[in-house]
Amino acid sequence: MRRMVPGVAVTRLRPGADLGRRRVRGHARPREGRGNDRALPNVLVRWSGRRSRRPGRRARDDPLVHGPVTTCAPGRQAGPDCDRFSSGGPCPGRTPGAEGHEYEGRVQHMGHTYEGAALPRRSTRGRIAALTGLVVAAAVAISPALVGSADATGNASLTAASCTDVDQLLGDATGWTEFVEGSSYRTAESEGSVAVGGTLSGSAMDVGAGLTGVKKSDAVLSVDTLASGTTVNVQGGSAWVGDKQGTVNFNGSASTKGSLLTDAPVDVATSFNYLRTLSSALDGLDVTGTTQRVSVDNGAKYRLVLTGTGSDYNVFDVTAAQLAGLQNGSIDVDVPKGSTAIINLPSGDVTLGTTSTEFRVGTNGSFSQASDALKGSDYAGILWNAADTTSLTISGGSAFLGTVLAPDAAVSVTSAGHTIGQMIAKSFTSQRETHVNTFPATVCLPDVIGADTADSVCDGLSSGKIDTTGEPLTVTVDAPAGKVIDYYCVKAGSIKQGLGPRTVYEAEPYPTSITFSYPVIMKNGGLRAISHYAVHWIDAPTTGSGSASSTAATSSSAATSSSAATSSSAATSSSAATSSSAATSSSAATSSSAATSSSAATSSSAATSSSAATSSSAATSSSAATSSSAATSSSAATTSTSTSTPGPDTGGIPPNPNPRSDITVNKTVSDASPKGGDVISYSFTVSNLGSRAATDVVLTDPLPDGVTPNGVSYPGCSLASRVLTCDLGDVAAGDSLVVGPVSVTVDPTAGAGTSPNPQAYHWLTPYKVEQQVDLEAGETRSVSVACTDGGILSDGNVRVDHVDQGTGTETDVKTLWSAASDTHTYKAIIRNDATGRAQTKVFIACLPAQTAEADSQTGHGNGHVHDLEVDSTPATSTATVDAGRTTLTATCTTGTTPVAPGWNTSGGVATLVASEATGARGWSWTFDVPSASTITVSANCLHTTTSAVQGHTHDLVFSTVTRTVTVPAGSSVEEQVICADDAKGVLASWNLGDGLVSLGNDPRIKTRAFQLRNTSDTAATGTLTLYCLGDRTSVESVGTSSPVSIDNTARVDSTSEDADPANNASTVTLTVRPGTATVAVPRTAAVTARTVSVRVLSSVMGTSTVTVRASGRTLARGTTTLTPSGTKKVTLKLTAAGRKAVRTGSRKATVVVDPKRGPAVSTAVRLRG
Repeated sequence: MRRMVPGVAVTRLRPGADLGRRRVRGHARPREGRGNDRALPNVLVRWSGRRSRRPGRRARDDPLVHGPVTTCAPGRQAGPDCDRFSSGGPCPGRTPGAEGHEYEGRVQHMGHTYEGAALPRRSTRGRIAALTGLVVAAAVAISPALVGSADATGNASLTAASCTDVDQLLGDATGWTEFVEGSSYRTAESEGSVAVGGTLSGSAMDVGAGLTGVKKSDAVLSVDTLASGTTVNVQGGSAWVGDKQGTVNFNGSASTKGSLLTDAPVDVATSFNYLRTLSSALDGLDVTGTTQRVSVDNGAKYRLVLTGTGSDYNVFDVTAAQLAGLQNGSIDVDVPKGSTAIINLPSGDVTLGTTSTEFRVGTNGSFSQASDALKGSDYAGILWNAADTTSLTISGGSAFLGTVLAPDAAVSVTSAGHTIGQMIAKSFTSQRETHVNTFPATVCLPDVIGADTADSVCDGLSSGKIDTTGEPLTVTVDAPAGKVIDYYCVKAGSIKQGLGPRTVYEAEPYPTSITFSYPVIMKNGGLRAISHYAVHWIDAPTTGSGSASSTAATSSSAATSSSAATSSSAATSSSAATSSSAATSSSAATSSSAATSSSAATSSSAATSSSAATSSSAATSSSAATSSSAATSSSAATTSTSTSTPGPDTGGIPPNPNPRSDITVNKTVSDASPKGGDVISYSFTVSNLGSRAATDVVLTDPLPDGVTPNGVSYPGCSLASRVLTCDLGDVAAGDSLVVGPVSVTVDPTAGAGTSPNPQAYHWLTPYKVEQQVDLEAGETRSVSVACTDGGILSDGNVRVDHVDQGTGTETDVKTLWSAASDTHTYKAIIRNDATGRAQTKVFIACLPAQTAEADSQTGHGNGHVHDLEVDSTPATSTATVDAGRTTLTATCTTGTTPVAPGWNTSGGVATLVASEATGARGWSWTFDVPSASTITVSANCLHTTTSAVQGHTHDLVFSTVTRTVTVPAGSSVEEQVICADDAKGVLASWNLGDGLVSLGNDPRIKTRAFQLRNTSDTAATGTLTLYCLGDRTSVESVGTSSPVSIDNTARVDSTSEDADPANNASTVTLTVRPGTATVAVPRTAAVTARTVSVRVLSSVMGTSTVTVRASGRTLARGTTTLTPSGTKKVTLKLTAAGRKAVRTGSRKATVVVDPKRGPAVSTAVRLRG
């Protein structure tokens, strides 16, 4: 049931109806006024049924709009404040417009009665109740703190009612980054998973690169038709494609690289029945927050600020008038961290933002611009709901944050930098990236009905829970007079068997009667016996609304009543069992002549004849009549039919049609910044966020190099080949359990001591990768190119080679995005503004992931290599700039130097005229910007020192070569910059004078070839610089001050269907500080009657003594040769004292390791044998 606002008396008024009848779902909205408007202070107006509101539905706007009243209520006309009564219409002296107030029904206030006009009805799709009247609060002063208030600017707010947890609110769309009912046109990457019920077309796109912990069997792509010429690169996981006219490439490691699936992982088309009902229900929630336009710079620009204070949920209504004119402004969502924000959008054609609008989120007035830093944050619960929107355009901003639910809208992303959240739409068009930011698995919302749990199912709907008798295979239900059925819940067997409750949503026009079966059939094609069910109905629409009336819903009774008496073996047509055409009259459904075989049930004449629908003799027509054996089969004879009786109509958020488990894991570490040799522990919290039990749950955690396990004692867990495996059994819905702690020793990093080969060095071999990219006229392409073999990206750019003659010049090809997407990959977005075809090429320069093996003047190399390292977080800067020339800078961390400098624009085009280093750690970018735009710059930060191995590091050796060039007027030239003989060019920079344009450059490794065009009528000069990396590192440097990063990812899986596999993994990062120790010992040692074995971890080479002591006695002693950057098993003979200690059951000892290079280390261990 919906909760009433405390202290408010509410009565439903329906034309021609008695007072006191039950209240259906309503909407609280205080009427506010401004100027000479007559206000209704502190009176709660509750709309019954659906609201008549928002531009696009009508010429005027919502009752909660912030502005003057432009339309008088019926019976009031004269005077600027509509003080006199008439038949209604525009107020004298006022222009009707988008900011009008209209009421339906009647309002009593201060002795006056205001009669409301009959307003146009909204679309009937998915409506829970018809638009029937007005609910009015008692005419008493009510505290604004209890029910809301209206301020001087016309802002209204309401206190949120209590709420109920809802699992997997988005149904089958849970976890999918793009979920599209119809067609989708894409030319850019989707970092998450993609499901398209129609045709996916466009150019090449990557899918799934942003998903963590993906297995090869996980479905990350589901497409009904992949258009010819469209290529999808699946970056881990598998794909289902119904009609594969295009190309699917599978990438990833041995454990993540998938293949084509034989079955679709999701029924997208059916899922949208539920999503439409859900969107409509969310659209009907009471408003709890304020929506306010704020003038900035004396009206030069506006902010739209949505403010909510509910810790659980906040609901906003946004009008078209409020969204208009936000150039250079922002849309700000101000809600408590962790709360859900439902933002209901207007109907019709809606545009969110302009080319210069920013999207921001925050709490208590402190906002952050939408960015990837907010992925999976406290603001993941922002939902832009477009229940009646037909087209939704997302424009402006460097990024758009939040999930879009637009089941009836064509959604288009235009100038927004990229979207961060799920896109659920009727159709989708975007040349921008979609980034992973899934809507929370559980949210707290009001008006939850029929929410399924593992213990109570199919209850709370209109009919109530109905138990069957006789194990029927099908059930027929008639709605009460004046009602139609929009969905039902049916259960056949136990939840663990996968036969739990299934909710099925009917399509419009909704029937007055249905015959249904359990939607999961047996392996032999037969139906399953129904144990119980529940049905939900809503008010039937008036004649002419487009939905079936109660009389019209009897047209196909003869065609569908047969399914009730069909044997399980014959009932193989799922459409016959579940079709909404089963809306029959009661008499027709039970007549014996209607009990035909499935072939008779599909007879076209019986299905379409109106006379057949109302006469039992229709079932005996020649086309419908079948053999008596079909009607008298043994299984048919045991079938019974249950009919429900009317119950309460609760309204509210619909139940999930496919409730599932949602197992997830959160991994933590006791110390994220240990020193080498420290002992730390990992812990795991495994939770089931779904509404069904997760069965046979298994936790796996492959321990990475850099940590050594000290053993595992948690029940159900084992350790083999450095992989922790825990069998956790079943985890009930909503339950959590903690695994651990699991103890590990952090391997020591490089420490003290002298270098054994002080003159040794390592070779480095940079390389380049290139890709041809051709663009048709007007085409925009997103291209990603990666270094091979884990190489490190040092530079990337787009070179424009040719534009068809007479269709434009090379300067008509614009680069909108040129930046690293990670430490290995370069991404470019290119747009061809010429009227002909353009030819371009993408180049990247790469550094090797590791050095070559060591070399020295003596030829003794030790066979080791060093890693080249890059900070995991790039240096970035973002600014919204006006037209003209502007410079942005970014600075890397100490001990690093910038590589792969990049940039992207949002809401405009910029020309990069200078890109160059500023000091040892900084980089600057200078742009010519024709109009206001948002620009983001970034640079990866390369460590100038290699990783530490065997107690030492090496420095990278850099040098620069600079040339000043002059380009004649109107000319295009190639200019080269060449490194010295012992170096390779890995990074280019330039500073171009007025009129010079860079058309890209080719990293020929030793040489960099720059393509320049002078667009002016005079000669122009520019400075070109090439940063060169030495072919060899420096010689050894003992020890290191650089920490070592160690990533560790755990994963959890189950045998039950998982709603969101994307949240099945969790990663923690250790930052290991060097310290002084060069050795460490794990906390367990193995003993026999005569020996003791210990493991010694070492970061250096050389020899060491190893001593085992207990109670002041030496149990064992010996020497060993250490294994650098590895583990050495050392087995020692026990002394007499040692053998005695073992015989007497001693289980504790101390191991002392004294290496030649580094200090001695003493470690307490447990003896096991």
